[in-house]
Order: sequence, then C-alpha cells, then structure tokens
Amino acid sequence: IFFPAGVYRVTETIIIPPYATLYGEGPDNTVIQLDDIGDSTLRPYVARTGDSLQQIGGNIGTNGATPPYSINISMMGFSATNQDTDVFLVEDADEINFEEVDFHGPLTTSDLSTSWNNTSCIRFASTPAMVCNQIKFYNCRFGGCVWGINTDESVNSVTVESSKIGRAHV
Repeated sequence: IFFPAGVYRVTETIIIPPYATLYGEGPDNTVIQLDDIGDSTLRPYVARTGDSLQQIGGNIGTNGATPPYSINISMMGFSATNQDTDVFLVEDADEINFEEVDFHGPLTTSDLSTSWNNTSCIRFASTPAMVCNQIKFYNCRFGGCVWGINTDESVNSVTVESSKIGRAHV
C-alpha cells in the first residue's frame, strides 16, 4: 500500500497483516499518527502486527489464520501523541523489515521516575510457540519514548543497522 505524503491521523491501532508492504514518501513526509486512544482497554500502539484474520494477542494464528509474516515497511513515520502509547508492537512475527522508518513518541526527555517509564518506540511480544524472528531495522530513527527498543520476551535474530536512537525526534 502506497501512502502519499501527509499526516494520517488515526484514533485506533492499525493492525498490519502478513505479506503486507507499506511505503511512503519519506519518514518525515508520510506519517501515521495516533492522536486519541479512545476507550481502549488494551495497551495502545500506533501500529502492530496481526494475523491474516486481524487477530492480535493470544489469538494470533488461531482459527486457521496465518501469523504475521513477511511484512515490509519503508519510507514512513509512526508517531504517538499520548504519553501512555507505545509506537509499534511486533508480536509473534517472522521476517519483518523496516527501512527508513521513524518511530516517534511524545516525550522530549526520558524520566524513569514517572508513569511514562514503560513507553517504547518498538516493543516485542512473543509466545513460546511463536517467537519473533528475523526482524530488521535499517536506517531507522527511534525517539520520543523512554525505550527505543524494549522487550522482556524471547526474540531471535533482531538486526538494527545504520539507525539512530535518541530522546527526542532524531
């Protein structure tokens, strides 16, 4: 899916399915921005991986669905404006490529003593049956969150190359 230059304001998390290719006209020009999280009981993300039936969480890969696989995202930005929002969740995913993608949260400083202490530009979630695998970040920028990349889950083969991690928009 091609996204022309512009800021795409959304009010719900975008679920990216297997075999998707998303690309824009540059990470400063094509931005998907989560403005308001509404009444969600789930932790909000600007975007996250999901299966072929748009299932997330413990339901990924059930009901005959294909788990998140072979996703390519390039030349785009993802931005959160709410201090309690992570930017992107890579969940139970395999072969995900990010190239020239910005992940930006609303913070201008990192303060681990506040309630913001768990915001991440990228968060990984894996189950024993589906461990995140072969995730690549090339020429990406991570900023405006306490953590650039964060997980307490098992992950395999995560590569970050020619990228920048900073407190504010880098």
